[in-house]
Amino acid sequence: MNWEAVSATGEWLGTIMIIVTLVYLARQVHLNTVTNRIAGITGIADAAREIHFLVAGDRDTARIFRVGMSNPDDLDELDRFRFEIFIWGILRQMESFHVQYEQGIISEAAMKAYARLSVDLINSNRVVREHWKDSKDYAPSFKAWIDEQVDQLKSISD
Repeated sequence: MNWEAVSATGEWLGTIMIIVTLVYLARQVHLNTVTNRIAGITGIADAAREIHFLVAGDRDTARIFRVGMSNPDDLDELDRFRFEIFIWGILRQMESFHVQYEQGIISEAAMKAYARLSVDLINSNRVVREHWKDSKDYAPSFKAWIDEQVDQLKSISD
């Protein structure tokens, strides 16, 4: 066997190894993407469960949330503050979901469902609407996206 044949065989084997490596890496990237999506959805479910447990597990928090949603003017100063902090926390979680959506971790369909919850919350009463309108705490892309969802829902209902 001459050196040219050995060299050609080595190049051919090197090419095959590169292809195998690229297939392996593509599979690993795909598995990582799937894992990240599952973790994102799990995080969303955990956040929702945490809110439900917080309201259901504490009588005072449940009262503040119920009164805050139905008639916020009936809350004293401290309870109104607690209600607004609670709303801020919910909207911050929604903002986190939006970041995951922008990164491709959660689907547009899932994000539209979460956006609907945000829109319903924002439209639920005056205090929440004022908080949303006046707040500078949220990322501009999230505010713009939710505002777009609000406008779309208004046009459907009109």
